[in-house]
Amino acid sequence: MTVDPSPSRPQDPKPPFPYASEEVRVENAAAGVSLAGTLFRPARAGWSPAVLMLPGSGAQDRDVDLCGHRLFLVLADHLVRSGLVVLRLDDRGVGGSTGNKDECTHEDLLGDVRVALEFLSRHPSVDRDHVGLLGHSEGALLAAAASPRFPVAFLVLLACAAGRGEDLVHEQSEWISRVGGATPEQIAHERRMNESVFAVLKGRLPRDEARAAVKPLLSRALETWPGQPQAGEALPQIVEAMSQIVVAPAFRSLLSCDAAAYLRQVPCPTLALFGGLDLQVPAATHEPRLRAALAAAGNADATVERFPRLNHLFQTAQTGALEEYEEIEETMAPVVLERVATWIRSKTLRSR
Repeated sequence: MTVDPSPSRPQDPKPPFPYASEEVRVENAAAGVSLAGTLFRPARAGWSPAVLMLPGSGAQDRDVDLCGHRLFLVLADHLVRSGLVVLRLDDRGVGGSTGNKDECTHEDLLGDVRVALEFLSRHPSVDRDHVGLLGHSEGALLAAAASPRFPVAFLVLLACAAGRGEDLVHEQSEWISRVGGATPEQIAHERRMNESVFAVLKGRLPRDEARAAVKPLLSRALETWPGQPQAGEALPQIVEAMSQIVVAPAFRSLLSCDAAAYLRQVPCPTLALFGGLDLQVPAATHEPRLRAALAAAGNADATVERFPRLNHLFQTAQTGALEEYEEIEETMAPVVLERVATWIRSKTLRSR
């Protein structure tokens, strides 16, 4: 296992490590994609329950290195010390993996989930009857979507949205802008801009035509932004960058997804955790929707909990603002690390 010998955060794993680490490759032959990753396993002999970790939106490495924190590395270290096998993979196009995640729909990514689960079930250290998924943010959506399709023994959903993707983006924009000090006029203006752009994206125009259609909408919105109009040579570059993001398959797939539809089909034991200060997946709206969706699925083994002082990364925060992610020294609240490990053990080790 290779870890920076001078970690920048207190929770970064430090040697010696009481577990084994393997560099692995998972092949998605149907997609022509090769995924690189790391498998942690307990040092003791025998089979162990296993978990595949699924990161959120954007191209993430296996550690989920965000704002100076290695979120999945810290969580994986805690889980393997609790007796679990843990697999983390670089997203397509990141680290040692081929492909391009921005060009992927949810269906494409579910193909990667399938082959990774098959890889785990064949590994000699894994109890194939107890292989589960842990997803964060958009990764939680993928975990929910995968659970009725593939052999999945349990789910851990961290900051899982439970509504339409379009509504989620509107909520994120409003909450983040409000905490960032935006005026009501600016928030309303951003909403109108997004609605006009999303209307084009939902029309299923080919990428180049969609980009050509949204660029003037973005330009007009930025030029007339209340109190902060954009102009000058930088404006075309800003518009170009924004248009490239929104027309990519990854964004359009998120925009059109229905998370509640995924959750209404989840058949397996599920732990869903929310941060009360999360501005990216606000618990006030998504927790009750998720509870309702799992109830509609007839899922009798669902545990849903909210931690009032935690943000989207499950750090102990003051406001939940995105700027705090880097300022906070804590990578993930210990209470969440232990809650996840304890719950997985209760659903796997006991039944064994």
